[in-house]
Amino acid sequence: MSETTKALFKDALYQVLDNKVFRLLVILILFLVLPTFLIAAKPDALVICFGWKEYNYVDVLSTFQIPVPSMPEDMSTTLIQAVQTLLVDQIGGTFGLIFAVAATAFFVPRMVEKGAADTVFSKPVSRWALLFSRYVAGLLFVGILTSVLVLGMYLGLSLNSGYSDLGFLWSVPVMVYKYAVLHAFSLLVAVMTRSSVAAILTTLMFFAFNGCVHAGWQVKEWRVAQDVLEVAAGEATEGDDPGALVSGLLVTLDVLHYTLPKTNDAATISQSLRRAIAERGIAFKDDESGLRVNVAPEGFEKQELTAEDAPAIALWTQPDGLGRITLKRWPSSERSRRTAAKELDEKLKEMGVKEVERERSQVVGTQAEIRRWTEPRNELTLDRETWFLNVHPFVCSLEIELESGWRANADHDEALRSFQYSFERTGQFSNNPDEFFGGRAAWGGELKYNLYFSIASTLAFILLLLVLANWKLSRIDF
Repeated sequence: MSETTKALFKDALYQVLDNKVFRLLVILILFLVLPTFLIAAKPDALVICFGWKEYNYVDVLSTFQIPVPSMPEDMSTTLIQAVQTLLVDQIGGTFGLIFAVAATAFFVPRMVEKGAADTVFSKPVSRWALLFSRYVAGLLFVGILTSVLVLGMYLGLSLNSGYSDLGFLWSVPVMVYKYAVLHAFSLLVAVMTRSSVAAILTTLMFFAFNGCVHAGWQVKEWRVAQDVLEVAAGEATEGDDPGALVSGLLVTLDVLHYTLPKTNDAATISQSLRRAIAERGIAFKDDESGLRVNVAPEGFEKQELTAEDAPAIALWTQPDGLGRITLKRWPSSERSRRTAAKELDEKLKEMGVKEVERERSQVVGTQAEIRRWTEPRNELTLDRETWFLNVHPFVCSLEIELESGWRANADHDEALRSFQYSFERTGQFSNNPDEFFGGRAAWGGELKYNLYFSIASTLAFILLLLVLANWKLSRIDF
């Protein structure tokens, strides 16, 4: 590294450390990180100040009249992940970036103001190098603050709550990546107007407009996918031609989506990177429906299945062959959850099974129809259980066969419940447009959902802004 480069980097770092807003934000972030060291999210309770006070999750939820989830032992993880998302993705990804834009917008106007410009540009350094050093200063501003927040929370949660999520650390580069777009736009406006106020206002307007464009595009894509599914399921017919005006607006939306930087994708990229680490330990994932099983059934071994085994998509068996758990999937156009449950009821009636326990439970965001019964088979008596759940546009069934008495073992029953309630679903068929895009987005495949294209097009946009800013700066006569 040359002496000039070192000097420019030190100057960029000085721009950050000498910023009063930066110091204030560091103090604020430390206050946000401190609770992770003082409040421990244990499996069944919140522990305050190393045992000074304990608050059971169920009691807290009951106090605020919030429904208790089916698996309250998972609440510590749910709570921690919710806090991480709130502080980093939502507060940091919106208000934090707005503060950062406001705090760094004066970097270039101060450099090019009369008097200061004569001193700055008299140095044997190119204008591009000076401009780029101000750009790097902004990235350092956000990078340092985000690192303090994310690394601080990670350390506090690991030491105090015993929760370690390495994927959470991806939030640092993703946040800097998102800010890099706004800072490049702010820098261009600052060079053109020499006004920090203009840079702040136009950058915030661009941030809002860009977010609305991509949010609207996601809604459009989700609606198109929903229409296709409804037609395929026979729930709707082919729609009419929307007309020239609507078609033109949709084309414009597509053009803006492909050409503008995809700042909205930052959260999706972060979640994808975190999911890539987390999914290394999942028990099963069905790419067709997006259904995944996080916890394997304890005491069972997963068997390999082929297309010929359809509708079965996953099978776990006990080593002795007495226990069997099967996951099946078929299109909802063939049968619904309630139809499937009714068919099973008729079959059990024909078999002479009189005592059938019927229940409903919330799984993967939908009501599951559950049937439990006991039936003889050869010299054994089996406990049977079947769950039917909608995973639109599919219906899935979870069929469990256990030797009678196995469920009476408290450890076995708890392990089985952990397996049953570990079912989750990616958003590719979600009723939420944002979740829909998050489920479709991948590191390959179709261009409009390709995260590599999203990153490449965004970086190209940043480079274009920097080139234009340098072109303008090179033509200013001080």
